[in-house]
Amino acid sequence: MLQKRLMSALVAFDVNNAEEIWREASALYPSESLCTEMLMPVQVAIGEGWHRGEVSIAAEHFASRFVEGKLHNLLNMQLNQPTGPLAVVGCAQAEMHELGALMVALFLKWAGFRIIYLGQNVPNATLESLVRQVRPQIIGFSATTIEAAHNLVETGQILSRIEPPRPMFIFGGMAFYERADLRVRVQGGNFIEGDFRATARQLAAQFLK
Repeated sequence: MLQKRLMSALVAFDVNNAEEIWREASALYPSESLCTEMLMPVQVAIGEGWHRGEVSIAAEHFASRFVEGKLHNLLNMQLNQPTGPLAVVGCAQAEMHELGALMVALFLKWAGFRIIYLGQNVPNATLESLVRQVRPQIIGFSATTIEAAHNLVETGQILSRIEPPRPMFIFGGMAFYERADLRVRVQGGNFIEGDFRATARQLAAQFLK
């Protein structure tokens, strides 16, 4: 019921009602459930409605900004674990859609990782110096467009030139479903798909020993 109410409010551009529904849901459910059982299903449903011509592109953009804002708030409200392994997460160069990267960052943080979240459009030119400066155990990027996926091919090449120990490089996004052949071109990368929570727990079991 809360999903349906939130979707209706967002499609109608009713921000006050959407915020009230969010407050109601936040009082009832834990943060992980809010992500997996409310925000993402609503976003997917609105996206599917747009593809069918039932939801305007303006409403789809409005809903995306609402969802991204709530995910940012959830990410920032919890402090990093001071002794956890470090994960750097962001969007590939030229990638402006943050939902996937935000979800990965959130579930890694909830699994015990320290997170540096870089946001949209992370230039490849900055990666080598960043990795040498902070020495993360994991670096992860998302790509929803083919252009951004091609940029991750370069990302893999850059990371492979860094002296060991190198971070584990994980990547994902819709572009790699549209062009599955690009997955094998990302040098040294580990393609992630499916349940973000399960992926985060698997990585935690590997790095939090």
